[in-house]
Amino acid sequence: MNQMQTHIGIPADNHGLRSLCDSHGIVLEAYSPLAHGKALGVAAVQTVAAAHNKSTAEIALRFVAQLGKGLSSSISPLGLAPLVTSSSNPKHLAEDLTVFTGGWALSDADMVTLQAVTKPSCALEAPGSCCH
Repeated sequence: MNQMQTHIGIPADNHGLRSLCDSHGIVLEAYSPLAHGKALGVAAVQTVAAAHNKSTAEIALRFVAQLGKGLSSSISPLGLAPLVTSSSNPKHLAEDLTVFTGGWALSDADMVTLQAVTKPSCALEAPGSCCH
C-alpha cells in the first residue's frame, strides 16, 4: 500500500503515480481527501453538492473514492479507492460514512467536472511530493 495526498485539484492519475502503482499491484490510499478543507469552497464542488443534495465534504470524499473505479488492483471490493479522513464531530463522522453506505454515486459527468478542477493543488509543493 502507498498512501498519497489525493483530492480535487490534483490530477486523477497523480502525475502517473496511480497507474504506476496499479501496474505493480500496489493499493493507493488517499490522505487529505478534503485538501485540509480547501476543497469544500471550490465552486464546482458546491454546484455538484447542490445537485445531489449532499454536503461539499460528501462530494469531495466520494470523488476521491470513485477515482478507484476502473483500476484493476488499486480498489477495494466495493470498487472504491480507500481513503483516510477524520473528525471529532459525530455529525461529520456519520456523514463520512454515507459516502460508502448511502447507495449513491457521482455521475460520469460529475467526475469529469470535478477532474477539471485545478485548485487546490498539493499542500506539499516540494520535489518528490505528489505534484512534482
